[in-house]
Amino acid sequence: DDADYACDALVQENLVRPLGDEFLFAHALVWEGTYASLLTEQKEAWHRAAAQWHAHSDPALSAEHLERARDARAPRAYLDAARAEKALHHMARAAQLLERGVALAATVEDRVDLLIELGALLPGIGRPQDAISIYEQLLRLAGDDRLRCRAKIGLAAGMRASDRQAEALTELD
Repeated sequence: DDADYACDALVQENLVRPLGDEFLFAHALVWEGTYASLLTEQKEAWHRAAAQWHAHSDPALSAEHLERARDARAPRAYLDAARAEKALHHMARAAQLLERGVALAATVEDRVDLLIELGALLPGIGRPQDAISIYEQLLRLAGDDRLRCRAKIGLAAGMRASDRQAEALTELD
């Protein structure tokens, strides 16, 4: 955050290399040594700053930085990143991001939103059995009739795609 800082000495010692207005570490070992020397609080602050930096240009990278910062916003960021990937028709990548978000979700609200998105996505990429499992989880979390209905419809869709029409009709009943 020091606009007056000059990296001349680091460039001369071949620790960093200029890249436009920015700098990159010259070698992975230099980066690893620098990163290992940081206190946990510094690492988390830097990851939060990196997440903010990448929020608009690379939502997935932003989510990963929030995860490394142990930030409670990480699951929501993974949901946003997955939606961005879906918009680009990168469905498999969107599923990976949603699965990561589900694994991190600490609140029922985050978990439900991630599961809804993941359950809707999986049958379209050839994973109807996984979608059924997702909707079963969602059914266990459902706190109201609207969410239970949504989970049952999702279950039925996954069962229909898995050639389990009789079970799908039972769920819909």
